[in-house]
Amino acid sequence: MIPNAGKLLLWGVLVLAALSACGRSPATPVPAQPEAVEQPTATPLPQPVVRPTSPVARPVSPLATPRTEIGGAMENLPDAPEVSALLARAQEMLAQVPGVSLETAQVTVQKMEAQEWRDASLGCPREGMMYAQVITPGYLLVLMVDGREFEFHTDRGENVVLCAIDGKDATSLLGE
Repeated sequence: MIPNAGKLLLWGVLVLAALSACGRSPATPVPAQPEAVEQPTATPLPQPVVRPTSPVARPVSPLATPRTEIGGAMENLPDAPEVSALLARAQEMLAQVPGVSLETAQVTVQKMEAQEWRDASLGCPREGMMYAQVITPGYLLVLMVDGREFEFHTDRGENVVLCAIDGKDATSLLGE
């Protein structure tokens, strides 16, 4: 039998042999430099489209020259396609106002400016009505007829509301 010291020495040699076997074998060479990995080529991002701005930009609001006849020259009005239809609808509504005679009157646009109304009432809520709570883009139109001022609020579609006559609530004046 081997004395205890000899047994410990034998176990130590066996453990060292086992540990050295776990490392790299001399048959597997260690590369001197890492292998080059092929990198994907970068695809260039598309360039943004830059449109030149017009040196003759026309303001949307307020109007530079507010006195434009309906049916006459409309060069000072916003360039939106719906503007003519909204003005025609406002003129139809004016024809229904008691005491307004469009046959003899001159209708002029005092003001037309783009607006964002806080709800579908277009800034002219009627008592007892409920309106969608959504920002509604449209226009504020102020038309003059025989010295009287008519304020219309519109959306960008076909809805036009007569909101005020001479600065007073149109609903109370017209009895609606």
